Amino acid sequence: MSEKTLRLALYCLVGVTALYVAVTFLRGGGNGSVAADPALADAFGEMAGESQTHFDITGPRDTVRLARDVDGWTVNGFEADSGAVSRFLRAVDEVEIASVAATNPANHVRLGVTADSAWAVASGDGTTVLLGKTGNRFRTAYARLPDDDLVSLIEGDLRAAAARPLLDWRDKMILRVDTATVAGITVVSDGETVTFQRQDSVWTGGDGEADATTVRNILQELANMRASGFAPEDAELPDEPERTVVAVDADGNDIAGVRAPMVEAPLGTCTGWNLRTREYGHGAMHEFTGSYIPFPDTDSEAAMTGDPRASVLGRYDNASGYVKAIEAAARRLV
Repeated sequence: MSEKTLRLALYCLVGVTALYVAVTFLRGGGNGSVAADPALADAFGEMAGESQTHFDITGPRDTVRLARDVDGWTVNGFEADSGAVSRFLRAVDEVEIASVAATNPANHVRLGVTADSAWAVASGDGTTVLLGKTGNRFRTAYARLPDDDLVSLIEGDLRAAAARPLLDWRDKMILRVDTATVAGITVVSDGETVTFQRQDSVWTGGDGEADATTVRNILQELANMRASGFAPEDAELPDEPERTVVAVDADGNDIAGVRAPMVEAPLGTCTGWNLRTREYGHGAMHEFTGSYIPFPDTDSEAAMTGDPRASVLGRYDNASGYVKAIEAAARRLV
């Protein structure tokens, strides 16, 4: 090897070594003595567990408070999405400290862990952790304690689970219906009323068979109806809805909403409407007065009157059977 070639090789080696040292220094690993931050690990350990009553998560635009009460978790006073909360709690419990990413506070801006750029997660016992940018590997992020210059690379789902706006924390479920129990659907839109009835394996509407796609789309909405957002508290809502959809069971009772015990264990059909009699404007609605249409007492009475609903004795063998049914319905509401 010539002297010129040897000198060139030495220059390249020196250059690579200098580059390695520079990169190591910029990443904060220059002292090389810290493999993990035990204080940060202890902080995550204190956050985990079932003892926490609330968490405050503060981001660049939103501040949310997750609070536990007897009925579950709320977010800023609203019902929280149980899936989002479970994901967050699981992420807190499973987070792992991979390594120290920086020791020099000059790197805080680059890693997104400054006080004004990080997501601050504070538990009810006063423990706070700052979450910065995502790391250079999948499911990693940078984190540090507020009073510590040390920045760690953490592994897990915590940043993705915590760094979300208020809208994503709120429960968007409006309605979930077992569509197998739906026997009839009434749709009122633009002053027109369309009623669909389940007849064995087909749906009818008007004078014939209903459009299967239309009915299927309605049932899919009823099965899992979720909000896309929430109106502001000062929003002006229309006086009348653009469309109303009422789904009823085989007894003609509304399926949606909180079903009172007398609807869960019925003795008749309860409606939110009442049509006028023939002497007083037959066919027109009578204001907002509801109706109660009792079931036939026996199967023979149902057959005689042509009532398709099951009789009272067909549902409950005796008075004590009805008492048991309505007591069970009341307990389900508690």
